Amino acid sequence: DPPTTKEYDRTRTFEKGQFGEYGGWAQEYLAAARML
Repeated sequence: DPPTTKEYDRTRTFEKGQFGEYGGWAQEYLAAARML
């Protein structure tokens, strides 16, 4: 499942400048997927 809204917003805000609008979400999602 995608990260929670809180996690998505926090990560997107932190990563947006480097990765663009969805980069932070992608990084969070991939990190979560690797931990499954």
